[in-house]
Amino acid sequence: MANVVKTLRLGMNRGNPRLWLEGATLSNAGFVRGARYDCTIGANGITFELNAEGKRRVSGKAKANGEQWPIIDMNGANLGHLAGADLTLTANVPAGRITIVKVEA
Repeated sequence: MANVVKTLRLGMNRGNPRLWLEGATLSNAGFVRGARYDCTIGANGITFELNAEGKRRVSGKAKANGEQWPIIDMNGANLGHLAGADLTLTANVPAGRITIVKVEA
């Protein structure tokens, strides 16, 4: 399966930047509900990488039809340097890595 690329912007929640990822973008890259991963926040973006011993866990919910719907929800001032910028999300399928980088103007 090929890489998935999409453009996004951070939202806001209680005055802090918020990143919300859900659904097929996550599950196609192996980020299913309950999977553990690590997150690295750098000057130009964020990387999520599956890791069985990871510090974070993909949340989510089950839909009425039983389908699992994975969610990654991050919010906080540590995302402030990315707020207001256009971001490009690349999900490396099936490598288990999602990279979000700032688009240079």
